[in-house]
Amino acid sequence: MIELVFRQGHFYSFVKIAGASVVMGSDPTMLVPLELCRMDKSSTLNEFPDLANDKNWKEKSVERWNAHIKSLGDEEKIADYVIADLSKYGYQLTGRKDG
Repeated sequence: MIELVFRQGHFYSFVKIAGASVVMGSDPTMLVPLELCRMDKSSTLNEFPDLANDKNWKEKSVERWNAHIKSLGDEEKIADYVIADLSKYGYQLTGRKDG
């Protein structure tokens, strides 16, 4: 299991990776999978521009993200991907716990 802590301004976000399962949130005691998180449509469409006119853009982007996470294969590669992905949006990694 890998736990990551990010800071964006005055706000903190927490990510826990266990196998191919990734949960996240602003409260480390209440982490949820991506499909339960609030998602910014414009940021999502930057990643998946083909979903711009799709009424199911959120569900389809979550499916694609989950498929990509599973394709990475191990926790270390998933952590590297999450760190790189969140850094594009101004999140700074401030903590990491392996184990």
